[in-house]
Amino acid sequence: MNATRSRPTHTAGDLIYDAIYIAGLGGGIVAMFFLIFDVVTRGDAFFTPSLMGKVLFEGVAADAVQTVSMSAVARFTAVHLIGFGLLGVALSWISHRAQMRSRHPALVIGVVFVVLELGFWIGASLRIPGVLERIGVLPVAAANLLAAVAIGLFLSTHRTLLWFRPRRAAAADRADRG
Repeated sequence: MNATRSRPTHTAGDLIYDAIYIAGLGGGIVAMFFLIFDVVTRGDAFFTPSLMGKVLFEGVAADAVQTVSMSAVARFTAVHLIGFGLLGVALSWISHRAQMRSRHPALVIGVVFVVLELGFWIGASLRIPGVLERIGVLPVAAANLLAAVAIGLFLSTHRTLLWFRPRRAAAADRADRG
C-alpha cells in the first residue's frame, strides 16, 4: 500500500482551525443578519434571540413574547455558540473526510445550506415551537443562505488560498537558498 495514502491528510489542528472559522463565520453572519433584521422590521435590536431564549428557557409561547429580555438573549447566545461550534466540528470533519473542499463551491454551499435549514427546522420544531412561524421562513432561509455561502466559500478555498501558499513560498525560498 502506498505510504502517502495510509497517513492522515489532515491533523487535529486542521480540524480545529476549520471548526473555529466555520462556527465564527456561520454564527456571526446569522447573528448579524438577525440584528439588522430586528432593527429594520421591529425597531428593536435583539428581538429574535430574546424570542428564542424565552421560548426555550422559560417555556413562553412564541406569540406571547413582545419585549426583549437581555437575560434571554444571553442564554440563547450560549446555545447559538454551542450549536455553531458543534456544526463547525461536524462540517470540518465531514469536509476533511469527504474531501468536500475539492468540489465545486456551489456544491459545498448547497450541502451547508441544506444542513443549516434542516438543523434549524428540526430543532425549532422540537425545542422552540412557534418561533419559525413568528420569525418567518424567508428570513431564516436568507440568514442560512448567507451563512452557507460564507462557510462554503471558506471550505472550498481556504486551503489553497491561506494554508498552502505560505508553505509553497517557504519551500521555494529554501530551494533558492539551498
